[in-house]
Formats: sequence, C-alpha cells, structure tokens
Amino acid sequence: MIVSEVNNEYENKGNDSLSVDYNKIKEGVVDFLLEAKKLCEEILKNPDISEKDRKYYSSTKTIIDIILEKNSECYPKIEFLRTKAEPKHIGNVTLIQERERNLEKMLVRNLQYTRKDQRDFSYNAPDKSKNEITDLVREINNNAWFYFNEVSHQILKHYNDLTERMHREIKLVTDDVFLDDLSLSTSKELSTEFYNAYNLMSNLMEEIKNSTDTGDIAMKVKHIVSSLNINISNQSVMQLVKQEKYLKFLVTLTGTELNRNPLEDVFKNTFTHLAYLRNTVQGEVKEAAEKLNFRIVSSLNGIAEAFHKHYANKMKLSDIQQLADELEKEYNVIMKMIGKIGNARTTNELVKTIHDYANMLDITVPKENMLGITNQGRYLEFLKNASEGELTVESTTWANPFEAISKYLQQAQKWYTFLNALYDKFSEYEIQKNKQLYNVANLDDWGKTTSNKESR
Repeated sequence: MIVSEVNNEYENKGNDSLSVDYNKIKEGVVDFLLEAKKLCEEILKNPDISEKDRKYYSSTKTIIDIILEKNSECYPKIEFLRTKAEPKHIGNVTLIQERERNLEKMLVRNLQYTRKDQRDFSYNAPDKSKNEITDLVREINNNAWFYFNEVSHQILKHYNDLTERMHREIKLVTDDVFLDDLSLSTSKELSTEFYNAYNLMSNLMEEIKNSTDTGDIAMKVKHIVSSLNINISNQSVMQLVKQEKYLKFLVTLTGTELNRNPLEDVFKNTFTHLAYLRNTVQGEVKEAAEKLNFRIVSSLNGIAEAFHKHYANKMKLSDIQQLADELEKEYNVIMKMIGKIGNARTTNELVKTIHDYANMLDITVPKENMLGITNQGRYLEFLKNASEGELTVESTTWANPFEAISKYLQQAQKWYTFLNALYDKFSEYEIQKNKQLYNVANLDDWGKTTSNKESR
C-alpha cells in the first residue's frame, strides 16, 4: 500500500522545528487501517447484512489483514510519499529521496506476483461510473466499426479492380487475341491474386464469426490488406489494439461483459459481393472454355479433311488389287490414333499424337490448324488457372472428326475387297481367261485369234 501526497507536518523540539518522524506517520496509517478493520468486523456481526455487503466487507477486511502483515516490528507493505514543501526537482529533496529508496526496495525486491484468485479483493464501480463506461465503450465500438468499415470498402474496391482485369483477360482469350507467354504468366498471377483475396476474406469471416476482440481482428485485417498490397495506417491498427486492452480493463472494472457489436456484420456485405464476383468469373471461365474447345474441334475437322483428301487421292492412284490390304493396315493405324486422342488431356498431347501418326501415314496436315490448336491450348491453360476448381474440358470430342475417317477407310476397304473378290470370280470364266479375244474394236473380230483376224 502506497500513501501519496502526505503533508509535511512538523513538531517543535526546543528551538528547532523538525519534520514528523517517518514511523509516526506510518503508525497513523496503521491506526487508520485498524479502525477500518474494526468497523468491518462490527458490520459483519449484523445478521441482517445483505450477501453483497457481506462479501464486500469480508474482502475489505482480508485486504487490510494482508497490508498489515508485520516483519519484526515493521510493516513492509506500507509506504508513503511526502508532498514537496516548495517547487523543486524531486532529486533535490532529501526526505523524498529517502522514501524513494524504500519504495524501490518494496516494489522491486519485496513485491511478489501470484495467480489471481476469485476471492481476491475487487472494486465495484458505482452506477454513475458504469454509465460513463457504457458511453465510452459505445464510442470505442463506433471507432472500431468505422475503421473496419473503411477497410472493408478498400478490400471491395481492390477486388472489383481485380474482377475487371479478369474480365478483360478472359475476353482477350474468348476473342482469340494472341497472347504471348509473358501475358499468360501475368494472367496466371492475376488469377492467383483474385482467388487468394477471396480465400483470405473467407477465412477472416470464419475467425470473426464469434469474436469481439477488435485488437486481434485488427491484426488479422492488417495481415490481409498487406497480402493484397492495400495500404492502411499502421497507427490505426495499433490504436485499435490499445483500445481493446482498455476495453478488457473496463470489463474487469465493471465485473460484467460489455455490450459490443459483432464485427462479422461489418464485412458481411463485402464478403457476399466478393462471392458474387467470384461466381461471375467462374461462369465466364466455363463459357470461354467451351468456346475454345469448339475452336479446337473446328481445327481438328480441318485436319480430318486433309486425311480424307489424302485417302481419296490414294484410292484413285493406287493399284486396286493392293489397295484393300493397304487400307486395312492404315485403318488399324487410324484406330490407334483415335484411341490416343481420346485419352489425351492436353492440347500438347493431342498435337503430338496427330503429328506422329500423320508422319507415319505420310499425310501432310495444315500447319495453321496445328498452330491454332496449340494456341487454344495455351489459352485453356490460362482458363484452368483462372478457375477456382478443376476446369472440365470435353476432350472426348477431339476424336470425333477422325471417327468419320476411320469409317470412310473401313467402307473403302470392304468395297475394294469385294471388287478384288469379284475380279477373282470372273477370272474363272473363259471370257475372262481369254479376255484379249473379246477386247476388240470390231464385233466381227469377237472371239477370234489374231491369226484368224489376219486371214480374214
């Protein structure tokens, strides 16, 4: 216990006026505490005392007993500070210097910290003070609400800007505008930042759902805005942290929980709008992927047309008797190619498969179609990065254009097999064996040998 601003009293000794001794002042403090203790004991004897008052006076008596604990003949837990007789630096006042050394000994050497106990003495704030505390809490709440509301708007503005940039990037892909590797890399970073912002806000909403600790939430918000490269005043954050400590002190002082606004409401509208923007971008990504896949299939139709022309010319120029076997072999090769295309998951795999099998079959494919597929594949990779979840591309449709080629070869092979069989059957007849006798310009020479024709 430290008694401050003790008046400087003096007593006369002969012709001298001396300052009242330190021990006499302490005895006066002890006498006051003993009187207070006695008063508490008398009040506690009253059987009609309320439970609240009984608890209060019992705690008061306990704290007085603790303060009056003696060490030999001293009271080490009581000290005081004298009032300066005249304005001057404390270091120049001898009596105060003496007490300062005793205070230092008490606070630094003798003071011991123990775990708080519910039975410890506490101070109940009067109703008037509680009303003022309520007003103070309301003001602190309003400050926190205003700050978080401003930050929430900044996050929303940042996310709106990200969304607009995502719109532009997706539109470039949809419009088939050529994007170099650097542009695609930048787009990937943009999409990462876009979804990172949403995920950070989602995590924040979970953390503050049942929290009212403005200091803790302020630090979390500071981390989020720093991750998003949004500049906010660090001083404002630290001010909220200090205010939260003050609020906790007020809770201890009043002994009741203070009515504070749930901070979840501050960010609810922002998070709802962020979710809407995310879903909008997801829809655009899916729609763009469908358009890119349509372009890929269109390029594959052009390549399949090149295959068709190749085989149409081959059938015109090849020996009909060997054509059936050749078509059967190449039909099997085409079927293997179709199987690989059906299992392809990227356009790189698709282009490599077509290139390898086209070389194997000695077929020239349009370079612009192959390049078109490659570019659409690069754009698909961007869309996969721009998609929050796995982006499904209908790669099973890639094999469809070549199914018609396989059917065309199969039918041609059957037709030429039939023609060869028909030829073999006709070869069994006399007219076919000696077809030179019947291959004449004049009907009079039909079935006659060359010698018969000459003797005619």
